[in-house]
Amino acid sequence: MIIPTQQIHYDSIVVEEKETYRVSQTPLNIIENSCARNWSNLKGRIEASQKLMNYIYKPPIIVSEHQMIFAFPTRGIDQHACAWIFLDSIRSIHKVDKLSAVTLNNGQRVTLDISYHTLKTQRENVISLVNAYKQDILQAGQYGHKLPTMT
Repeated sequence: MIIPTQQIHYDSIVVEEKETYRVSQTPLNIIENSCARNWSNLKGRIEASQKLMNYIYKPPIIVSEHQMIFAFPTRGIDQHACAWIFLDSIRSIHKVDKLSAVTLNNGQRVTLDISYHTLKTQRENVISLVNAYKQDILQAGQYGHKLPTMT
């Protein structure tokens, strides 16, 4: 999970399974760089999700198809308060008054300034993206599509 902050020495908190990091990049920059490390860009990932899944606002994305990393934004990506949540890091989601919370696989609970309904919908959308992607992979295998080999 990548959480935006407004601190002097860092812009984001990255929560991983075993460690938490303070990073001097915005969540958006971290996601953009992660997409680039996976031979793509955020714009292309968003456009694919919008076109193939018909998710127009806050579309979930495939960060890395090779590592099966899928994520979704909690708000519009141009908003400073936008956090990014990785599907495989979610243990559960909860309603907290008018807000919501995510319990991560490491047991850490993070309260988010979005409604439970929005969080639930975003999680459902990313799960649908995962299932559609897996179906595409299976279909490609059925038709004999293989990666090119170097000679």
